[in-house]
Amino acid sequence: MDKEQPDVLRQLPTLKDLQDWIEQAKEIYEKKGPGTKLIKIEGIGDQYSKDLKKAGIETCEQLVPLSKNDLKELTKKTGISSKLLDKWQEHADLMRVKGVGPEYADLLNRIGIDSVKELAQRNPENTLKKVEKFDKKNPDVVRRLPLLDEIKDWIDQAKEL
Repeated sequence: MDKEQPDVLRQLPTLKDLQDWIEQAKEIYEKKGPGTKLIKIEGIGDQYSKDLKKAGIETCEQLVPLSKNDLKELTKKTGISSKLLDKWQEHADLMRVKGVGPEYADLLNRIGIDSVKELAQRNPENTLKKVEKFDKKNPDVVRRLPLLDEIKDWIDQAKEL
């Protein structure tokens, strides 16, 4: 055995080691962090974010499952209109789909898609047509229109959520 080159073969990981590492990496990748901050939602600025935080709502993940009664209570606690809270809840729900950020959530909401459940029922081609029609009248809502493949992916993801 060459003294300058240690016995490398004994140090190579086994197949089991590699599989374990891959599983650990998947868990780390898929594990949710502390949550998506509310400030990410279109229309929620610093003040609204602070008001919601005082009421115990700091993330999109906390906002999504609230019932209509919970939203009414939140309106009482924060002074934020129930209409705004409802809209933000819809955006937060849509943002659960990978690739749908604040702009696309706002866009989808404006064309009548107000939830992941609703998105799951949509036809990709028709959705793209609605997006393009909306964009012609409102060109400043998104910087880039989603592609058909992206919309298909969103719909597929929505069906899984």
